[in-house]
Amino acid sequence: SEGDTRINQVMIGYFEGATDDEDFQRDARTVETGSKKIYTLIDENQFSIQSRTYPLNQEDVVKLGFVTDKHGQLKISLGDTEGIFGNEQSVYLKDNLLGIIHDLKDSDYVFESEEGKFDNRFEVLYTKGSLSTTNEINENSNVLIYNDVTGVIIKSNIDLLHDLFVYNQNGQLVYLKNNLNSKVLSLNLTSGIYFIKVILKNNNVFNKKIIVL
Repeated sequence: SEGDTRINQVMIGYFEGATDDEDFQRDARTVETGSKKIYTLIDENQFSIQSRTYPLNQEDVVKLGFVTDKHGQLKISLGDTEGIFGNEQSVYLKDNLLGIIHDLKDSDYVFESEEGKFDNRFEVLYTKGSLSTTNEINENSNVLIYNDVTGVIIKSNIDLLHDLFVYNQNGQLVYLKNNLNSKVLSLNLTSGIYFIKVILKNNNVFNKKIIVL
């Protein structure tokens, strides 16, 4: 994050004799206790080293969690690679919040995050067609998000709007409003692609990608 050079690392490896469960003397649970950390997950347990079944299944999905002590910009990078990953094997990061699949071999993934612990936002994939292990919550008729002549309209047909997050296509938080206590809101956004996350008073969450012309 800005003004903070702390670095955490995790390793994911594919080895003969390994399983996708916790393997004694192969996997290592994270011992990092700092205010910022990243880890992979097996069930609810955090790992800094995780071994997986070899050969690599292209449909494999590895959950990636992180903790941060403050709101700000963070970066996920692909470090040293060897074996199958040193060649043409792709490595993707899926952002379940924004619906983005990013090729980590092309560039780092820079994103905005609120403070907290997040175990369901990111997954490591090896093909863009991999199935997510996270149930994404999509917009339905209870919350409408659409373009209007006055701007982007967000309207709840059930409970009050409580929190609103707007991200650009790079995953950067461009608008945040808490404690809205309203059923209708209008936003003036410049042209571009946005990912809108709405949290209602009853804690239901709705997400939508929208294009502003």
